[in-house]
Amino acid sequence: MDAQLGMDTIFSAMLYVVGLTGLLLMYRSTKNAYKPRQAYMTLIVGVALIILAYLFLENSIMFKLNGGQ
Repeated sequence: MDAQLGMDTIFSAMLYVVGLTGLLLMYRSTKNAYKPRQAYMTLIVGVALIILAYLFLENSIMFKLNGGQ
């Protein structure tokens, strides 16, 4: 049980880092206003990372609440 808790903590921390990276990319996209294509692509990648992190975290929480079923 302790190993499972440790792995869940590491998994969650990695997903939070992915989400924060997405936020950072979204912020950085505003600094590329003179390059609209690069700004748009950076914004899309940032949004995709945030959505992925959210979905995986939500799924992980639901998996834990349902007892691993």
